[in-house]
Amino acid sequence: MRLYIALVTGHFNLNIKNQNTAAQTNLAKNIRFLREKHSWSQEDLAHKSGIHVTYLSGLECGRRNPTVKMLERLASALDVPISILFNNP
Repeated sequence: MRLYIALVTGHFNLNIKNQNTAAQTNLAKNIRFLREKHSWSQEDLAHKSGIHVTYLSGLECGRRNPTVKMLERLASALDVPISILFNNP
């Protein structure tokens, strides 16, 4: 539908790169920082939090938007409150 509207109206958004919000960027950086602070690999944190390693990788790259439940699992594994995950690094 969007493509049809763009073709009809002539309004195209050529910026197809995914733009992360500040919260996504902070989350990604903080997860990686806290994981490395524990000297854990991505596999270690994925196992401790019960998530798949490729999902964790996506979080650390800012490509994933986790649910609150997922954030609770990560925060618990990292032994921090959820709010710490969103602090400005």
